[in-house]
Amino acid sequence: MSGTKIYGWLISGWILSVVPTVVIAQTPGAGETVSIDYFQRFVRDGGFITWGILIPLSMITLALILDHAWRTRSSRLLNKDLLHDISGAMRRGDVRAAWDFAHQDETFLGEVVSRGLKSLPTSHEAAEYAIIEATEEQATKLLGRIEYLNIIGNVSPMIGLFGTVYGIILAFNTLSEVAQQGGVTRADQLAEGISIALVTTFWGLIIAIPALGMYGLFRNRIDAVSAQAASRVLEMIRNVDAAAVAELRDMTQKNEDAETI
Repeated sequence: MSGTKIYGWLISGWILSVVPTVVIAQTPGAGETVSIDYFQRFVRDGGFITWGILIPLSMITLALILDHAWRTRSSRLLNKDLLHDISGAMRRGDVRAAWDFAHQDETFLGEVVSRGLKSLPTSHEAAEYAIIEATEEQATKLLGRIEYLNIIGNVSPMIGLFGTVYGIILAFNTLSEVAQQGGVTRADQLAEGISIALVTTFWGLIIAIPALGMYGLFRNRIDAVSAQAASRVLEMIRNVDAAAVAELRDMTQKNEDAETI
């Protein structure tokens, strides 16, 4: 996941959160009492920590979840059409076709098969090691992408807790000021601080729960697909005969010579 895409989500999320806040706050009208009350209780009353940080973060989290749901789906990582084409070519002993299918496909499965076929001329053991190594590398890349959800899931409650502490400090400052003036503290005087404390905690949990839940789901999906891909490719490699291995050796040698030139 590129830094540009992350910054884009950050900016977009902030704009989508802040602009509606300002517009709704400045343009009240008849018939909007219920929606504005709800908006104020769960957004504006949380202060900048809520509408300036946590709500944009919730939008970024949603974008990440949707993106990873698409990237880590089994049909994409373990392309059945590609697997069928490569398996068929290997059964026919047509390693050249299998090689072409794998090298033309830059997906998870294509990379694993390519690495296995490239190492097969050395030995079956070398090919098996290359397949396992390629599977781990591809899985690590995917896990690195979903790690942002884990980070957000752990950081957002801390931001909410910061808002909680900040809100309580405001409430106690209000108590202190009223006491110094010899007055009696009213509930509405404490409302601002208490609202910030509760609303920021609320949004911190709203973000963390789905972020961590989906992180665990995506992680399990990647692990399962990785194991399945390695198992199927290893099975295909073990069934390659000596003649096909010799042909692969010639192909890899020609490719290396061409790259040298």
